[in-house]
Amino acid sequence: MGCACSSERRAGASLDAQLVAALKRKGAERKAAGHTLKSLDVVLLRLPALRALLNSCRGVFAASHADGVAGIRLDEFQQHAAQALQLHLPPEQLQAVFAEADLDGDRLIDFKEFIVLVVLCWLLRPASEPDAGLAALHPALETLLDAFLLFDRRGRGLVTRADVDAVLRGGGGDAHAHAPATPRGGGAGHSASRRFSEMDLDHSGGVSFPEFILTLEGWAEVGEEE
Repeated sequence: MGCACSSERRAGASLDAQLVAALKRKGAERKAAGHTLKSLDVVLLRLPALRALLNSCRGVFAASHADGVAGIRLDEFQQHAAQALQLHLPPEQLQAVFAEADLDGDRLIDFKEFIVLVVLCWLLRPASEPDAGLAALHPALETLLDAFLLFDRRGRGLVTRADVDAVLRGGGGDAHAHAPATPRGGGAGHSASRRFSEMDLDHSGGVSFPEFILTLEGWAEVGEEE
């Protein structure tokens, strides 16, 4: 058992390093193309389109599990969704990504976690590999990426309370109109504290990219019935 736990820790650490490297690479590409965001308000304006695009994955998600279970297993993702969306990662890497997206640890991926899984696979896929299966999702994927990079300006793959405070104090907006309702008052610092609490799902003091994706899904109400 000790060896298995050690192996899992090494896999997690390796994936973290891969995600940071991929975020830096994508961030440099977006910056070179002039696509960096200056304000959170721009992200908020894109939320309706983000919701529509991400909900277009619902059919792929539904087709990936025909046994009536609420979520999909790793083998189901490999056999159906990964093929439909042309998301091809080495088996060991995909297993680590699946575990990273399984934020509640139940070994099943629900719809919102499915979006996290798709985004991570897209981010980590080899740049030389065609991604025609994701062409329609590019605006949503890029919005999620740009929004995270707006906060993670130092390229650490992690958003801190200070990062959120800097964005909101810089005129990036408060997301009150789109985020779940919370008590008002207390100024920008208090607002940043509330927003950070919403993002920091595991209360670790730092917001990972998967946590950030899930938070933005909540703001966009992805998966909610119209």
